[in-house]
Amino acid sequence: MSSYGNRVWYRRTPRRLMVIALLAFITVGFWWKLVLTNQYSWLDSPDIVNQVMPWWQLQATSLHSGTFALWDPYLWMGQPLLGQGITGAATPTNWILTALPLRNGWLRQSYLHWYFVLLHLLGVWFAYALCRQLRASRFASAIGGLLFGCSGYMGTTDWPQMLNGAIYIPLVLLFLIRATGTEAKPSDAVFSGTFYGLAWLSGHHQIPIFLGLAVAAFWLVAIAREPSNWRRYAFYFSLWGVFAGLVAGLQLLPALEYGRLARRWVGLPDPVGWSDIVPYSIHSHFSLQLRALYGLVFPRMEVHANPYMGVAAVSLAALAIASRWRNRYVPLFAGLTLGALFFSLGGDTVFHGILYAVLPLIEKARSPSMAIVITHIGIAGLAALGADSLKFNAAKPATRTLSLVL
Repeated sequence: MSSYGNRVWYRRTPRRLMVIALLAFITVGFWWKLVLTNQYSWLDSPDIVNQVMPWWQLQATSLHSGTFALWDPYLWMGQPLLGQGITGAATPTNWILTALPLRNGWLRQSYLHWYFVLLHLLGVWFAYALCRQLRASRFASAIGGLLFGCSGYMGTTDWPQMLNGAIYIPLVLLFLIRATGTEAKPSDAVFSGTFYGLAWLSGHHQIPIFLGLAVAAFWLVAIAREPSNWRRYAFYFSLWGVFAGLVAGLQLLPALEYGRLARRWVGLPDPVGWSDIVPYSIHSHFSLQLRALYGLVFPRMEVHANPYMGVAAVSLAALAIASRWRNRYVPLFAGLTLGALFFSLGGDTVFHGILYAVLPLIEKARSPSMAIVITHIGIAGLAALGADSLKFNAAKPATRTLSLVL
């Protein structure tokens, strides 16, 4: 049996490597103007030039001098890099970038461009792995991976702090699905919590907070489905929380200490302190808003965040809901997609307001529109299952008719 298993693994490995390489090739193709020419750059926005680049340069200079940058001496008589959080000093992808060779002491623009593509490629690979966990075929999983990594939130966001938080969403959900499944192992909860902790190291708190809400919903659904197994789920959730906290602590502990002393600009005439609640008017302003729902299928209709996934992706997701509802993953991802969508609408729905009022930290995440990234991973997973339904259910007249219409 072991020998047979080894032979199967040996035969499948080249296919896996081919898919990984193909996804890398396609992702580079999406960003070819950035990395295959010298005529374009993603470094030309005020936030990137005036904030992100100086942070990275300081970290790179310190690292190449044999030290790890913990203190920024150039602003406000000095500030802790980890405490600020948004600097991304704790995220592993930035360590890779700042460890690369410098040119005359400065970060190389070509490396910065490839770093940007790498973040999207990681999103593609991780979403592909999630779709495979949903039992989608390799072809369909590749569609799902590309939809998440190269379109929607990932495809239209240039802040690396936000991207570094979003790329781990598929892995958190992948191992969470395993941890709440019939063949769950403690290691599944450990890995899910670890990747959630990595999301906190990204440098921004909004995506991890929204992802935390999705994770909580997963655990509640699992307990509701199998209330007799609540003890096992409680144990796994404890493991999840412990490892999430251990990993995220590198960023969270300094940020909590610094945050109580800092002032934050949130859109009000004056900055607010840690004990000040961000008013709901600010959340309402930075909501996705109902008129942007058309932006799921029509481009350039975004409000504060770009919801665009395209008619093909949304059609495949709708096809999965229509034809494969009995698949245990379809209702789960449909709920994830719609729940995050309602939340991202912010002030235009009562859903977000209730959570704002009763849950801690929600008021600190002032841009509900950014929760659209959770909707996008839901659509990507459903689209992969929908792509497979075209093959599996092609003989059903209703599915064939719906496919033609879509």
